[in-house]
Order: sequence, then C-alpha cells, then structure tokens
Amino acid sequence: MNNSPSPEIYNEYVDVSSWIDYWIATEVFKHIDNYRLSFFMYKKKDSNGGKIHFGPLWDLNLGYGNFDYGQDPGPDEWSYVWTNSGFMRPFWILDLSNDPDIQNLTNCRWQELRQTTLNTDRLLEFIDSTALHLEEAQIRNFERWPVLGTYVWPNSFVGETYPEEVSFLKNWLRDRLDWMDDNMQGDCSLVSAETTASSPTALSVFPNPVRDGVTFYLKGAPSGAGQLVLFDALGSTLLETVFASNSPETISLSQLPSGMYFYQMRMEGVVLHSGKLVKE
Repeated sequence: MNNSPSPEIYNEYVDVSSWIDYWIATEVFKHIDNYRLSFFMYKKKDSNGGKIHFGPLWDLNLGYGNFDYGQDPGPDEWSYVWTNSGFMRPFWILDLSNDPDIQNLTNCRWQELRQTTLNTDRLLEFIDSTALHLEEAQIRNFERWPVLGTYVWPNSFVGETYPEEVSFLKNWLRDRLDWMDDNMQGDCSLVSAETTASSPTALSVFPNPVRDGVTFYLKGAPSGAGQLVLFDALGSTLLETVFASNSPETISLSQLPSGMYFYQMRMEGVVLHSGKLVKE
C-alpha cells in the first residue's frame, strides 16, 4: 500500500517537473554522489511560484561507470535505490521516486526525451563530435599527465588509449539508455487528461546547443498565448515573441553570435520556465 502524499500535495511545495527532469538526468548519469553530495536545489521567489526547484546538475566526474565502490558501476539498476541506504542520503528521495502518479508522469517525460534530447544516436554523435574537437587537446593533456593505462581512483575501467576511453563511454551510455527503456517505472497511458492539466508544465527545448533554429515545446499549460523572452549574459532583452502552449514553436538564432543566452517562458505575467541556451 502506498502511503506517500499525492503529487497534488508535493506540488504545493515542489516544482515536480524539475524533480522529474533532475531524476531522469541523475539516473542516466548514475553518478556515485547522486542525491546526497553535490545535490542542489533552491526555492524560487514567491513572485515566481515560491516552490523548490531541483538543479543545477553538478559534479558528474564519478558517473557513467567511472567509479569502483558503493553501487555497481555497470549500466543496470536504479541508482536512487542504492542512494537511499547509507550515509547522508535523504529518506524522501524514495517517497518522490516511488510515488505511482509521479512515476507515470516520469514515464511520459522519458518517452518524450528519448525522441528528442536523450535520443541515443544524437547523444553518441555529440560524444563523437566532442571527442574530435578535443583531439589535439587530449594529446597535450596526456603528455602533461600520463595517466592513460594507469588506474586513477576510482576508475572501474582503465583504457590504454583515448579512443578506448571514448568507446567505453559510448558503450556504457548506450547500454544504460537501453536498460532504462526496458525498466522505466510508471505507465504513461495512466496519466489522464485531468492529471496532465493539473500537473506542472513540462518544457522541451531542442536542440541545445543550437546552431540555427531552436524549438520550444511547452506542455501542460492552459491553452492560450504566452511570451518567450530571450536575454544575453548581461540581462538585455534580445527577442520577445508570442507562443502557443501545447504546440511547438521554432525560432531562428542564426543572427546571434556564438555564446550563452537565457530564456523565460511566461503566461499571464507568471514565469513558468527559465533556462539557458548555448549558441554554437
């Protein structure tokens, strides 16, 4: 029998959509410090909802199978279950993770992300492009710190070459995503229209980093028009446009130079989502 509070009660205090995104990302990484060390959250201003928002993600060096203690470094098993047993692990992680209604919402979000941001081919292409970008730098790095083929705590895998290390990361991530596909908790079909309407809004922004066009897709908000505002690093407004909730909206950033930008999604003067974009 489940005695955990309902999502409606959580929603009084917690930005549930931010929890779901944080949970999914943390489970993909499966890093050893999850939910206890380098675990960040903050309370938004009352004028911006006043709820607890999870993030930013941080300190992921001991993830992706790069550890040899505590939980199994392999790509199987839920990380949050291990997290709840032992030192400095908050009990309420299990409450949120095991709530059936939140699991159903998480299942829906997982399916959405697997078609966009967390698509396997897209992630592996990103790793390949990043590895290629670092090709010259990695040579200098390992000349300065000759650790290839050498155990450095807490490595679970020790590659003899840079390509071997990249291959390990890609294979581990592919297997992790496959395992999560096969074992994702909840049932998206059980999320009723009424539940979806009363649930926190979910925002997809893809691709990010972006070269030209970027798509914003706000789901779960009341039907109607909202406002998308884009800022530069100094807070100056660069773009304001109207968007329709529950419908993808694509804008071009080709006119902007490379760098970091920030956005807000507003409806009726309330900021529903905010975040950053990286323009390549």
